Amino acid sequence: MQSAIRITTRVLPGNKVEVLIPPGLEGEDVEVIVVLPEKKQQSRKSALDRTTRSNNGSSSKLQIT
Repeated sequence: MQSAIRITTRVLPGNKVEVLIPPGLEGEDVEVIVVLPEKKQQSRKSALDRTTRSNNGSSSKLQIT
């Protein structure tokens, strides 16, 4: 059976991470997977949405004829 350890760590200066594992594995090959955090996407507003907003951020009606 394959064992797994999940560790959350902070990226150190120089873009390095340090992982300490239980004793007894020194010299063994291990697989390390780094999951990067999701970047927050800035919401994109359409041109119509931008034109229907007043300076105070409230919506106003736009009539197109």
